[in-house]
Amino acid sequence: MNKFNFTSQEKKAIICALGGIMGADGKHEKKEMDYLFGVGTTLLGLPLNEVPDALKMGAYVWIQILSEMTTEAKKEVAGMMIGMIMADDFPHDKEIEIFLFICRMAGIPIPNHAYERLKNLKPYRP
Repeated sequence: MNKFNFTSQEKKAIICALGGIMGADGKHEKKEMDYLFGVGTTLLGLPLNEVPDALKMGAYVWIQILSEMTTEAKKEVAGMMIGMIMADDFPHDKEIEIFLFICRMAGIPIPNHAYERLKNLKPYRP
């Protein structure tokens, strides 16, 4: 269970952010799907059938929801997004771009440990 007690809408917004990163490189790798459903069901506590439905939320809406979270909750979300970038073992430059875009638009600070991980990534460029 997450320590932030995210609301239902916040959980869905997080799933959308992860989905945006997952689709950034134009592929949906099995490890990325496993990560998305793992975070959705295990960490966020969404029923399995609600994870795909959560992805239907409009980008403006979910970015707005993320922007209204506390700073500490946003840092937790940043960690989840870094996890998605790393999920398939091939961080793609488009995934990193989408991550940085989401952070900028939603006012999500990049925690120092996440920044260090990003800085040292060697993106995969097909």
